[in-house]
Amino acid sequence: MVISSLRLKRQDYVDPIYQQNDDHKNIRWSLNIFYGLALSQCIVYFLVSILANPLKRMLRVGLTYKLGFWGVLSLARYVEECLLKCVSGDLRGAVSMDLVSFSNELLSSDSIENQLIGFRIVDHLLRSKMYKQRVLKKIRVSIGTIQMAVHMLSLKIDMDTDTRGHAARVLLELAPDLQVESFPGLAQAGEAGEELRRQVSGNLHIMEVIKKLLTDHTESQQTDLLVQVTGILAFLAADDTARKEIRNSRLIVRMLISFLAGEMNVVQDPIPRKMMETLATEALVLLTTHFKEKIVLSTVSESNVQAILAETMVEDMENIVHVLSDESADHRIGVGKLLQNLRAYQGAEYTELFKIIDKALPKVLETIDLAESKIESDSSDDHSSHAQELIDSAEGKGKLLESFIGLTVQICTNGDEMVFTDALRSANITVDEFVLKLKMILTVYKSPTADFPGVRRVVIQQMNWMMEKNPAYIVVFKKHEMDIILKETAETATKIENFLLFHSGVGAFEHEESISSIVSKSLGLITGSFA
Repeated sequence: MVISSLRLKRQDYVDPIYQQNDDHKNIRWSLNIFYGLALSQCIVYFLVSILANPLKRMLRVGLTYKLGFWGVLSLARYVEECLLKCVSGDLRGAVSMDLVSFSNELLSSDSIENQLIGFRIVDHLLRSKMYKQRVLKKIRVSIGTIQMAVHMLSLKIDMDTDTRGHAARVLLELAPDLQVESFPGLAQAGEAGEELRRQVSGNLHIMEVIKKLLTDHTESQQTDLLVQVTGILAFLAADDTARKEIRNSRLIVRMLISFLAGEMNVVQDPIPRKMMETLATEALVLLTTHFKEKIVLSTVSESNVQAILAETMVEDMENIVHVLSDESADHRIGVGKLLQNLRAYQGAEYTELFKIIDKALPKVLETIDLAESKIESDSSDDHSSHAQELIDSAEGKGKLLESFIGLTVQICTNGDEMVFTDALRSANITVDEFVLKLKMILTVYKSPTADFPGVRRVVIQQMNWMMEKNPAYIVVFKKHEMDIILKETAETATKIENFLLFHSGVGAFEHEESISSIVSKSLGLITGSFA
């Protein structure tokens, strides 16, 4: 502004001795126009800056999104970009550019500094409950954001853990769409998730970065990052390439076991600590679940189970089994599924660990007893005002029963019959009472949902094991007319029950044996027609 004003005032564009030359006759007017436009642009920019009063707005936005002190600088950049667009005549661009699109511009920049600012903005926007879904909707369609997040985590340059944490959290926010996204029939969101997992698992440096982040936990501010990295491992565990990388890393496997067993003291806050334990459980469950090329679930993945068992000490297993008595139902459910997969392993080299799991059977049966009794008492409650509460209770108990009865099936199938009979005695449950509880579960859960698709499957599997192991149980089943309830189960069998889990309403990991086949086998055992 100052230079333009001085040149316009002095008009000293050409030395006086050359002012009459033909080549310089029009230079005065040309430069006057040039400096006049430059001065006008500066004045407009200055006026817009004053009238817009961006400081107050920046402070308000910073407080709304909890951007912190650093956010003032980022917002100043945002305001500057908007003003530059206005001055350059791109009013539409200035009006349509919000913080998300601005952060995307920064992420696509060649400057590492700009990319870091972009991830900081997105991360903090995602922490706003009010705007989180709108932000996710915008970044899900941007493969560039996904690629840049993966790239940021794998950079070998010196970078503070807080910075990596922003990229990790953004990546993890996209993780809920990834649990079963690479399987047929999933929605468009799943396809985005498949791309994300492919990008992450295909990155040669990502596992090395994860290892470093898992072991380098000396600073208190890394607590949140440690939780996020554990979450990334959880959704990567369903990818075949990533599963092999995780399995081959004794460090990662050991750390996951330590997190679940509660041996790590790096996270003192109980809330993130519990979250990390839950995420570690999810990762280990997926690692021990067998995935075949045709997405059919048969037996557990032996190599992965071996890798986990090899890193599990007796004390670890005792701590993990102790979780079955945890106050958190979701955590107990996850650990129950993990122990199912571990106990399904056929090798004899981990007998001591399996004995610890088997010793938990009385507690598992007691939990099944309490859950079934609670369902029975709730179903007899005639207070219609509690209808939704009863539905929620039944769903929660359904997931717990599916997990714990499934664990019972594996302990019985791979153990001795005496383990089961002794456990019933220890839990103070008679055979008749146990059979009636199985009958009640089949009666209540005539329509399994996507939250617990296998609850009737595991009940019938337990019945089949009992009848095959000891014909005396057949007499008890006949006594309580289990053949009738089995026929009803056969008539109400649904396709839902052929899948291990669901995501966004779509089934994934189909069992090799259908629910109808299992029911037919059970009826054959009761009637004596099964060979």
